[in-house]
Amino acid sequence: MVKKIFLIDGGMGQELIHRSRKKPDSLCETVSSIEEALIVSEVALQSQKPVWLSFSVDEDNGALLRSGEKLNDALKEFDKSKIDAFLVNCSPPEAIDKAVNIMKSYSKPFGALANGFETTKPLFPGENVSVLKKRDDFNETKFVDSVVSNIENNASIVGGCCEVSPDYISAIHKRILNLNYTITNAIGGF
Repeated sequence: MVKKIFLIDGGMGQELIHRSRKKPDSLCETVSSIEEALIVSEVALQSQKPVWLSFSVDEDNGALLRSGEKLNDALKEFDKSKIDAFLVNCSPPEAIDKAVNIMKSYSKPFGALANGFETTKPLFPGENVSVLKKRDDFNETKFVDSVVSNIENNASIVGGCCEVSPDYISAIHKRILNLNYTITNAIGGF
């Protein structure tokens, strides 16, 4: 059986999805608590269109949301809901990898969009990512290897978040094709 992969361009998932008019119609991303997820999903599901829910996990422990709540508890809350897919985003690859191992035990399609920041801890309300620094060890090869590992753990939605350039997405695209996977939707100009 050929595995189908949905590839999302780095750092601009929602904008690109809306421009492309491909699934989903709503991407609720960088959700950091169960309460926030309940609020955004309630609003998004009113559209009666496909909705993906993407959590941001603790950068030191991918089993926890940034709020300190368990990712497992958040996924249980929404597993039987009308949410179409689960993702994790805006967290380092190491935390994302741990989250993927948790998400694979749920019934919904899932995926991951890692970032390349040293840390997001200095980011306070009202600030934007311009105050954050890229990791010195964040390179294309290491990132692509992490994404392939997520695919091997049954993630079917992959891509990147902040500090993931179009070159990184292109490298993922090539690697996915070299592994004989099928890309069902490439968002970002392929």
